[in-house]
Amino acid sequence: LPSRDMAGGNFDIFGRQVVFSPCEPSSPSSSVGRKVVVVSSEGGVFELDAEVACMSGRVRQIAGSQEPGANVVLPLKKRLLKKVFEYCRHYRGRCPPDIPTPIAGDTLESAGASAWDVSFLAS
Repeated sequence: LPSRDMAGGNFDIFGRQVVFSPCEPSSPSSSVGRKVVVVSSEGGVFELDAEVACMSGRVRQIAGSQEPGANVVLPLKKRLLKKVFEYCRHYRGRCPPDIPTPIAGDTLESAGASAWDVSFLAS
């Protein structure tokens, strides 16, 4: 789980360089009540409330640079996007809790992760 202290950091995740941005749990006020359609590299379609979709910095960036109503196409598989949006739905409108790194203890729970986060990471 990204934490606030990871913001701006470059990380290698599944062979890709990823930069975590600071938590921004809300979408632009102009998108409240609107839908965003995200399309995976395999053609999977996700119709999401803008408040959920825009929790992803990349979706927020692309959606903000396009005409309203244009699909957001991401080079990610449907299975991965499903997990991303499950996470975004759970934390809709709020920032996930920080988990200090390095993790002190043997479990995520001992580091402050919620039971939901632990279950999410295990699935």
